[in-house]
Amino acid sequence: MELLNAVRTAVFGTPTVIFIIAVGIYLSASNGFFQLFRFPLVIKSTFLSKEKDKESGGTISAPASFFSSLAATIGTGSITGVAAAITLGGAGAVFWMWVAGIVGMMLSYAEGVLSVRFRKKDKGGYDGSAMHYIEKALKSKRAGVLYAVLLVGASLGMGNIAQGSAMALACEDTFGISKTACGIIAGSLVLVVSMGGIKSLASLSLRLVPIMSALYIGGCLVCLWVSRANLLPALSSIVSGAVSPRAVSGGLLGCMMTGFRRGIFSTEAGLGTTGCVHAKSSVQSPARQGMWCMLEVFTDTFVIGTLTALAVLSTGADTVWQSFSMSMGKGGETVCSLASILFAFASICGFSAIGKSAFCYISKGRHSGTVFSLLFCYAVYFGCVIRLDTALLVSDILNGLMALPNLTALIILAPVIKEETRRFIAHRERDG
Repeated sequence: MELLNAVRTAVFGTPTVIFIIAVGIYLSASNGFFQLFRFPLVIKSTFLSKEKDKESGGTISAPASFFSSLAATIGTGSITGVAAAITLGGAGAVFWMWVAGIVGMMLSYAEGVLSVRFRKKDKGGYDGSAMHYIEKALKSKRAGVLYAVLLVGASLGMGNIAQGSAMALACEDTFGISKTACGIIAGSLVLVVSMGGIKSLASLSLRLVPIMSALYIGGCLVCLWVSRANLLPALSSIVSGAVSPRAVSGGLLGCMMTGFRRGIFSTEAGLGTTGCVHAKSSVQSPARQGMWCMLEVFTDTFVIGTLTALAVLSTGADTVWQSFSMSMGKGGETVCSLASILFAFASICGFSAIGKSAFCYISKGRHSGTVFSLLFCYAVYFGCVIRLDTALLVSDILNGLMALPNLTALIILAPVIKEETRRFIAHRERDG
């Protein structure tokens, strides 16, 4: 276990975080900090767009790709991760989480642009992912396969076992449902979704993600209303703590790195995991699909993450569950647990599609998708009934290893990203 911890620290520690942030800053600068200065254009080109995507062979709509990808990335980390970051890095960690979120928006944009730019036509739609653009950038099929192997392992671990464990615990503690029953029910439902392919995931995500997000956001808003007298002090502590974290172990650097880790790793920005979902979109413009990716990080960090932080800080709680309990009593505990269960289930379903795409990239067999769906279903049950700390350590290591080939590809293909961005802006300015 000590060896695994040492390896995780080496491949998923401070050097990796710094590398991810550095690449994000480089891409931001090369694209004129598009995510900041052109954010109104992002909104107009996505949720407020009046354009109807032409039938281009895409499997799902742009909003469906957004919600499907968001389902995978939110997870229970959005509920527990921010509170843990505040405990470790102080209130100032939230500020650095925002900074990392801005950088992460560009990283996610770049991954979306490249996933669409280098996708290939297949039966029933498009096939594209980080594996495809890594193969293109590094001119090596082996590099793509290596990344895919890591992604399959990560999807079974952090994207499945970790979420299943949290979901089963919430079911047992709040609703009295045994972990075994939770595992059987969740595994069966995930199998149905996985066997149905990306369209099944999209259909589920379009319904489930808005409901679970509204439930959780509503709970956070109740906490803020009950503790509204402490809201401004909470905001003040975030800003002051960012530059003067005297009470935090590790000082300013510790505060920054805690916030950066939360802002980057919770959204998977820089790891390339959700590219396969966005490549299925019917959107023809790589840049426009990349903007949907931007909004994914924005939603996770600046909406869900910020509300979580303010709820915890304004109530003075140590955890989100405690914050909800202090504000709404037993009903708050139920709301928090239900949100945790839905977030975990949605994340598991999302990663079933991501892992399946990677598995099929490696194995071209006729029944590859079915084999992975059955394997993933069993892993769901396994994650619910048994807590595997070793498996989660291995999953962290796989996540860290995925960052290197993906970030290398983003650097090599930076001119392509810049070209697509300029082309889209020119098109919008020409057409008004």
